[in-house]
Amino acid sequence: MEDAQRLPLSKLVLTGERHYTRNDDIRQSILALGEPGTFMTQDVNIIQTQIEQRLPWIKQVSVRKQWPDELKIHLVEYVPIARWNDQHMVDAEGNTFSVPPDRTSKQVLPMLYGPEGSANEVLQGYREMGQMLAKDRFTLKEAAMTARRSWQLTLNNDIKLNLGRGDTMKRLARFVELYPVLQQQAQTDGKRISYVDLRYDSGAAVGWAPLPPEESTQQQIRHRQNNNDQGDGQKTGSRLGDWYREGCRFSRGSSARRYGQYHWRGQLPSRGMDKGGVNDLESVVKCVQRAIDQAELMADCQISSVYLALSGKHISCQNEIGMVPISEEEVTQEDVENVVHTAKSVRVRDEHRVLHVIPQEYAIDYQEGIKNPVGLSGVRMQAKVHLITCHNDMAKNIVKAVERCGLKVDQLIFAGLASSYSVLTEDERELGVCVVDIGGGTMDIAVYTGGALRHTKVIPYAGNVVTSDIAYAFGTPPSDAEAIKVRHGCALGSIVGKDESVEVPSVGGRPPRSLQRQTLAEVIEPRYTELLNLVNEEILQLQEKLRQQGVKHHLAAGIVLTGGAAQIEGLAACAQRVFHTQVRIGAPLNITGLTDYAQEPYYSTAVGLLHYGKESHLNGEAEVEKRVTASVGSWIKRLNSWLRKEF
Repeated sequence: MEDAQRLPLSKLVLTGERHYTRNDDIRQSILALGEPGTFMTQDVNIIQTQIEQRLPWIKQVSVRKQWPDELKIHLVEYVPIARWNDQHMVDAEGNTFSVPPDRTSKQVLPMLYGPEGSANEVLQGYREMGQMLAKDRFTLKEAAMTARRSWQLTLNNDIKLNLGRGDTMKRLARFVELYPVLQQQAQTDGKRISYVDLRYDSGAAVGWAPLPPEESTQQQIRHRQNNNDQGDGQKTGSRLGDWYREGCRFSRGSSARRYGQYHWRGQLPSRGMDKGGVNDLESVVKCVQRAIDQAELMADCQISSVYLALSGKHISCQNEIGMVPISEEEVTQEDVENVVHTAKSVRVRDEHRVLHVIPQEYAIDYQEGIKNPVGLSGVRMQAKVHLITCHNDMAKNIVKAVERCGLKVDQLIFAGLASSYSVLTEDERELGVCVVDIGGGTMDIAVYTGGALRHTKVIPYAGNVVTSDIAYAFGTPPSDAEAIKVRHGCALGSIVGKDESVEVPSVGGRPPRSLQRQTLAEVIEPRYTELLNLVNEEILQLQEKLRQQGVKHHLAAGIVLTGGAAQIEGLAACAQRVFHTQVRIGAPLNITGLTDYAQEPYYSTAVGLLHYGKESHLNGEAEVEKRVTASVGSWIKRLNSWLRKEF
């Protein structure tokens, strides 16, 4: 028996169908456990676990000992049906595994891509879409699903399909239906189909590419032969698109072809929010998702993160002072950062968090009003900053809605601050100005004097109360009341013609009625006057406070009104009666290369976010306020050039 205990293990027998596993892989796995023991000392369970851990392409392994000196190992490898995210493979059951690249280089497999843990979902989509395409002899070369469940496919003929989110099978069926028409057009024009974007409700956008020289020559020969066979018969083309951003209509039987009428639609009416707060999370998620889908469709890119505007009555502000000794003979950037940090290290309201720390001015010893202290000499430096805070839970709710769409929120920005970046000039900030962004649920106020932001405020009443007044006064649905306000409203009845009339829809199936536009103005003007008076009271209180502090408080540049509810006719004149100073309607400044409607007050916050995000990314938040007057025109021009190139 002692001889049997010492009997060495001398034979290793491998069975099973192997494509990736080499004999040495098994040998090295066993040797990694230590020096080979005797037949009796071998633990088959340990050997089995060792092989499974070292060789990830092994699906199943069975180890047994055969007397007197033999170790038998049966292997079952995973059978890949596709490559997964370049680095791995996936089998028919959705199991992912890796194989050394040099052992798979000759294998031609489709490529699948998706977020971590989504292999089964991507595989199921790949199968379903592959079955539909197989009916028309297409095969899938690549299938990719983004974190937001948006699909892109590459066919065996290298045509790329963008299916977007939702209704993927319906959109794929649309491609199958359209393909013969597109292929005929490609042959006629001597081109090939490069991509088909099917993210539209009822059509598609088609990209073309030139044929390789040899293929182009062959196609021209075939085209001439087809023409000779057809004789002089009438040839009917296809109109492949009065291309609208909300869809592309295809109509067969028209001899005209038109491409690229762009009607940019990147906005949606908000749902699930009231006065800047979330009251229906699922509605907000759907709204954000649709808006992102439209933006991706417009720019032909995948959006992964956003800058997010925040408003609501929970927004508050406070001006603080920080002081530090100057570490060297002159002020360094580190000194500036330290004094700003000291200024913001104050207690804020319970459950609040700091959104922005915006420097107003610096003082060194007895010299005040310094804009940029770097390089100046002194002993002690003081900084005055403006803090903007928000309620933590209110911010979390809106961030949660965005993150549920698979997006990352890079930064929250106060909406009124963003709007001021896009509509104000440097001179206005220096002279003193108040910008009021009048939205649907809130009015966001930002006051500047001496080139610095002195005050921010949110008033939880805005354009929606005007819409509500119209709906109740004339018994019309709120959606129609909003349309009436936008198209026919006037904030100053004295400038409305007496003979002008408006058609007002009724409720309950009743017929519409005709209404004098002046009667409509009699409802709108008092409410706008009331809203503007709320702003005026806030300004007067602030001016008195600044005066007592010895800070510049005059608003020599007057009032700038912006936002969607600031586009109503007669508002500037109405506001001048309230504020007794000059008033203008503010639209985004220094924008070139975008369509006209992007220069409307409605887009002030969006353009401001664009500017803020750019400056914050390049310079850090502390530097943004210093650069608010820098033009974003050149940057947007480059963006537009890129869009033109791509489309």
